[in-house]
Amino acid sequence: MEEKSEKLEFLKREEVRTMAKDLRRLREMEAEKEREKILKMKGEIPRIKEEVKIPKEEIEKPVKREAISTEEKVRSLIEEKEELERKIADIEAEIQELRKKTGKREIFVEEKKKELERKREDLKRKIEEIEERIRKIPEKRRPFEERKEILLKEKEKIEKEELLPILEKEKKIEEMKLQLEERERRATTLEEKREIERERWEIEDGRRAIEREKWTVEEKIIKVEREIKEVDSEIGKIIEEERMAEKEIEDAKREIEGIDSALEWYRLKNELEKVLTEKALLEREREEVLAEKPKIKGELEKIMKEEKEIEEELKAMEEEERMVKEREKQIQIEKERQKIEEERREAERRRWEIEDRMKELEEKERNFEIEERKINYEMEKLEKRIREVEERTPKELLEWMERPTEEGEIEVSRRLSEKLKEVEELKERVKKIEEEIESQREKVEVKEEVLPEIEPEIKIEKLPKRPSKFLRFLIRALVLIFFLIFALALIWFFISKKSIKEIFHISPPPPQPVEEKITKPEIFIPPSLISVEEERVLEIEKQDEIKEKILEEMGKEIEEGKIIRIIIKNLAENRLVSLKEILDSFEISYPEEILEKIEDFTLGIYSQKEGKRIVLVAKIKEGESLEELKEWEGRIEREGLFVSGKKIQTVSKKFDERLIGGEKVRFLTISKNDLGICYSQIDNYLIFSESLNGVEKVIERIKK
Repeated sequence: MEEKSEKLEFLKREEVRTMAKDLRRLREMEAEKEREKILKMKGEIPRIKEEVKIPKEEIEKPVKREAISTEEKVRSLIEEKEELERKIADIEAEIQELRKKTGKREIFVEEKKKELERKREDLKRKIEEIEERIRKIPEKRRPFEERKEILLKEKEKIEKEELLPILEKEKKIEEMKLQLEERERRATTLEEKREIERERWEIEDGRRAIEREKWTVEEKIIKVEREIKEVDSEIGKIIEEERMAEKEIEDAKREIEGIDSALEWYRLKNELEKVLTEKALLEREREEVLAEKPKIKGELEKIMKEEKEIEEELKAMEEEERMVKEREKQIQIEKERQKIEEERREAERRRWEIEDRMKELEEKERNFEIEERKINYEMEKLEKRIREVEERTPKELLEWMERPTEEGEIEVSRRLSEKLKEVEELKERVKKIEEEIESQREKVEVKEEVLPEIEPEIKIEKLPKRPSKFLRFLIRALVLIFFLIFALALIWFFISKKSIKEIFHISPPPPQPVEEKITKPEIFIPPSLISVEEERVLEIEKQDEIKEKILEEMGKEIEEGKIIRIIIKNLAENRLVSLKEILDSFEISYPEEILEKIEDFTLGIYSQKEGKRIVLVAKIKEGESLEELKEWEGRIEREGLFVSGKKIQTVSKKFDERLIGGEKVRFLTISKNDLGICYSQIDNYLIFSESLNGVEKVIERIKK
């Protein structure tokens, strides 16, 4: 304020003439002339006064009235703000209560999770118990199997030693009976027939005795067989018990798998919620940045305008400084100029701060796009994984996990979301009111600062000397010549335009048909699997352009030690080019089974001292192994390496192995200029490069 009062005191001095005062004097003179004209018309020619005084009170009255009105508006805004803050406090208290209620669900879900984990542990213990029972089953079966073996041997012994001789005797008697019956048919006399019949009776009596003996032996066999059946029945029961135990284990394992799937589903859901929260926070930050950007832009324009005004003021002062000859006045003007220069410096410093903030906001905006791509990619992966888990998880288990804890919980959740939204809206209103209050206060301060600078007296000083007649005539002549030249130039322009049209019969070109643009959805580019210095997007229409585009990029300049990511878009099909298409374009032999196991890949060019080398990082699906690489190595060692249909001569004939960065790297040397086929696997990442340096660089970046 001291600085401003000094400035005001300095400007009030009559002996210092400024451009601002000159302009004000000219306006006052014009107004005085108008008043003189009006008085002359009335027949009254007054004398020019030395001073025209305007009372200070008359100047201050409208300013004071406006200041009072602004203060009342500020008070009204403050009251409105306080009312909104009270309302926000009440709603936030209600939100706390609603959160306590919704917290019950989280506790309930956690309890369910713990219950599932307990059940899984119980099932594991049950499986262990059943497996223990199954291990004991062979011991349980052994006595019965041994008993069965004894009985079978006993049966076999009876059949061989006792039954077989009886059966042989019976067979002989049967044969004798047949012979006797044959003789009986041939007999002619009664005596002969009676003799044969008596012999038959004797044979039948002998057969009966043998059959009784056979029955005794067969009864023994039947008894043994009955015992064998009983033993078989016991063994069957043991086998059934084993089968049922194995079924119980399968059911328990299936149930454990269902529980594991449900727990994994719950974990994935939580991860998805976190990602959605991150996305919401990112959106909020983006909105804040987008809201702040116009304000910063406005502030920047305001400061630049202020700088321009200061520049104009400095120019005026420098002009004034050149016109003033007195040393004392020059010193006063120089002091004032230094103060204004200091103001300019302060304005420039503030502009630098705002420009830095603007740059920071633009950087944030670019980062938001990258982060959003990463989050969307992560969301897609999680949603896909959740769908896969849901397919193998029992539906009733998922319903049990999602079942509300009590009636009305959904209503509570709805109310909570509504209240949160309402609080956000109220806070936004409060923020706008605060800005409005600040704006009104700034207006009041500006008026208070401007008020003291209004001079209560307007002084009409002596008019400047009137120019000579020659100078006036010269100015009028120059103006007249300028208008004549301008008129002639216009006439010549229109005549020449008309003549050119008549000679060449120029006709407007036919209207071009407007092609209807078909907007295609934007191609999603997944984030890079490793950190890269730059991403270059190549666009193709046909597949046979892939090789040409990659080789073209290989020919461009890349700083040594940097990796440039290559992304290839197929515009015709509106998608990214696949790894299979890239390999096929170079006619490289590869195991097709590996491609099915790759989830994502990043293709790049690495620049090293020996030249540029292709690098490839592929992410392998969970649980997959790359056993086919060994077979692929063997095929290359046997048949040779082919690229673009040509056999490549190699220095070494077999793959070798080396440790790089603590990881095993397999390689086949093509030339001693660090060129070859090099690959390594770190966790679920497959790294491929044309050089060992390239593999080493990628391993470093993966481990970071």
